[in-house]
Amino acid sequence: MKIAFLIPNDILIQGARYKYFKFFKDIYSDKVKLFRHYSIAFLKAFKPDIVIVFGAFMKSFKYPLRLNIPYVLCDHDISSLYAETAVIYEKIKVTNAAKIIFTSEEHQDYICQKYNYPREKTMVLYLRPSIGDLEFDPLQKLPGLNLVYAGGLLSGNSVKGRYGYRVYIEIFQKFIQYGWKVHLYPAREAPMIYSEIGCIFHPVLPEGLQLYRSMSQYTAGLQSYFNAPDSVSYAFKCRPNKLWNYLAAGIPTIGFNGGNGMKFYIDKWGLELKELEDIPDLGRRLEGIVIYNFRRSEIIESQTKELISFINN
Repeated sequence: MKIAFLIPNDILIQGARYKYFKFFKDIYSDKVKLFRHYSIAFLKAFKPDIVIVFGAFMKSFKYPLRLNIPYVLCDHDISSLYAETAVIYEKIKVTNAAKIIFTSEEHQDYICQKYNYPREKTMVLYLRPSIGDLEFDPLQKLPGLNLVYAGGLLSGNSVKGRYGYRVYIEIFQKFIQYGWKVHLYPAREAPMIYSEIGCIFHPVLPEGLQLYRSMSQYTAGLQSYFNAPDSVSYAFKCRPNKLWNYLAAGIPTIGFNGGNGMKFYIDKWGLELKELEDIPDLGRRLEGIVIYNFRRSEIIESQTKELISFINN
């Protein structure tokens, strides 16, 4: 089976795009080809049996649709949940998909109900890390209490936008106030307000081993959402990379207002911070967490048989 992955050249191969492509490549080897500059001619020349396209506002599904090649939609970001303008493309994309992969059960329920899409043609593939990205020697721990956050960051004037849950200014200020150093690995260019409040910026690193190893030097990682009224309900339905990425780094996960996905790590490789005023207790609470029991079991390869059956049948 030949599989074409369509990821636009202007989109970083991070998060779901990185993890899914690597997973497919590991399973199907040279039968998988990544297309960044794609066209009808390129697809005709490769002659794939199926094409993998991604959700959100991406329109790459049009290429296999024109060629009448079955495509699998990796619906990693359900646009219509926060932008009604996305509905027309989403409907075409969903209803014409041969199969759909979701990152969360809530997204799966929503799409299947909204478009009457057959549930048996869908699966949930969690954004766990690949076991190959765990093979590194951890860095020496920094002295003191050090919090790391890797992901998107927005300024305060974005609170009412569709990504308002990524405004972390107040949360980071509280950690700093209570004696923590806050280290940031932004997914892309980030507002300087975070530097102004005392956060420490680090270079944008690609998803995978390099990022995980760099984060291994810190005390814990933060998985959280700002309580933005127009977007936090959507965020709560997601299963973000951060549910597992700090585990991959070998450090505990601190969850504060982190949504439904917190159930995966609470009382396992992480804990819940219910109030920011409870930050002073975190050092003591983190001492009781032993995460290495989970690190090599919470990997994307744990769904290998399920994915192969889903794709091949």
